[in-house]
Amino acid sequence: MFAGRAALFSFASWAGMAAIASAQAPLYEIRVAGNDQIRAADIIDASGLRTGQTVTRDDFDSANQKLFETGLFTSVNYRYAAKRQGNVAGYSLTLQVAEEPALTQVTIDIPGIDESRLWQDLARADPFIRPQMPQNEHAVAYYQRAIESWLRQNNRQDQIVMKDESDLARGTMSVVFVPANLPKIGEVVFSGNQVLDNATLQRAIVLVAPGQDYTDRLFGRMLELNLRPLYEERGRLTVSFPKFSIAEPTAASSTVNVEINEGPAWTLGKVGLQGDGLPVDEMMQAAKFPEGQLANWKQILECVNTAEKALRRHGYLHAASRPVRSLHENGNVVDLTVQVCKGDQFLFAGLQINGFSPELERQARKLWKLAENGPMDAGYVNEYVRSMLQALRVQVKSISSALNVRPGTKLVDVVLSFK
Repeated sequence: MFAGRAALFSFASWAGMAAIASAQAPLYEIRVAGNDQIRAADIIDASGLRTGQTVTRDDFDSANQKLFETGLFTSVNYRYAAKRQGNVAGYSLTLQVAEEPALTQVTIDIPGIDESRLWQDLARADPFIRPQMPQNEHAVAYYQRAIESWLRQNNRQDQIVMKDESDLARGTMSVVFVPANLPKIGEVVFSGNQVLDNATLQRAIVLVAPGQDYTDRLFGRMLELNLRPLYEERGRLTVSFPKFSIAEPTAASSTVNVEINEGPAWTLGKVGLQGDGLPVDEMMQAAKFPEGQLANWKQILECVNTAEKALRRHGYLHAASRPVRSLHENGNVVDLTVQVCKGDQFLFAGLQINGFSPELERQARKLWKLAENGPMDAGYVNEYVRSMLQALRVQVKSISSALNVRPGTKLVDVVLSFK
C-alpha cells in the first residue's frame, strides 16, 4: 500500500561553526531548498523554527524530524552556516527537502460534517493538509491527527481511520478518511415516489444497503447506482434524491429515510454524432435511435453501443462514445450529441484455426471472406463461426476466439480454437 521512502538524514555544519555548534545561539535566517509544490513559508512554519529564537543543533534535528514525519517529503536534511548581526554570532539555516511525488486524491467522509467546510478549516490551521496526499504511513497518521483534532474542537470524539477506494470505471485510486465506527443501514424508507412503487424500490436496494456502513456519500452512491437506472428507463432523466438521512446516527443499525423527486418524463429529440470521419449514415441507420419517443436511457445506450459496433466493422476496434444530453424544459425534450472517438484503424493480417483436422481446416479457410490488409471487421468473426459450422455440419463442444494485435503494428491475427 505504501511507497518506500528514503531514511531521514540531517547533515551538519561548516568546520568554522565549531565554536557555536553545541551551544545556544540566535537563529537569524531560515531558507528552504528543493521544494516545488509546497511553499517555503509553510515548510518553515511546520518546522516549528522561528527567526530570532535561540537554538541548538538539537532544535535543528527536532525540526528535521517533524517535517519528515508529515509524510510529505521523501527526505529532509539541513545545513547551517555562521551569520553575524552586530557582534553576536548566530545561525543561517537551510532546510533541504525532497517532496513526495506520488499524490492520491483524498476524501473526508464523516456523517453530519460538511466536507467543504472541514477542508477550509483544516487548510487554515495547517496548509500541509490538502485534498491530495502521498500515500505513506506518516502522511496517513498526519492527516488522522489533524482531522481528529478538528473533531475534538467541535465536540466530536470519533476515531478516524483510512480506507483505500478504487473507481473501476475511471481507473483511479483514492483514500477516504472515515470514523472507525460507522452506523449500519437498517431499513430504507422512501417518500415522494409515484412512478415506482415501494416494492420495486425495495427490491432494488435490499441486496446492497442493509448492514452496510452509512455515510451520506456512500448511501448517495447506492441510490445513484441502483435507483437512478430504474427511473431513467422510464424517461425520468432528472430524478433526484434531495434529502436522505439516517434516523439514529449513534445506533448500531438504523432506518434511512429517502425523499425522491421523480421529475417529469422526457422525450428524445434530435440525435447527432460528433467526430472526425464518421460513417454517420451507416451508424445512424444501425442505431435506430427512438427520436420522438420516451427517452428510455437504457434503450438509448443500447443504440449508442450498436452505432459503435457499426464503426468497429470498419476496423476501429477501440471506438468509444460519450452521450451528452441537452435538456429543454419547454416540452421536456432531450436532444442527444454522441461524441465519438474512432481511435486507430486495425487491419486483418491472418487466420489461425486450432482443433480441426487438416482437411476440415482447409475447408473452413475457404469460407473466410475478410481480405488480408483490409479493415478488421470485429463483428464478422462470430458471423463466420456460425455460418462455417453450419455449412460444414461440424459439431463442437466449445469455441474460443481472440484478436491478437501484432506488437508495434495495427495488424490483427484472428485465432479460433475448437474442441
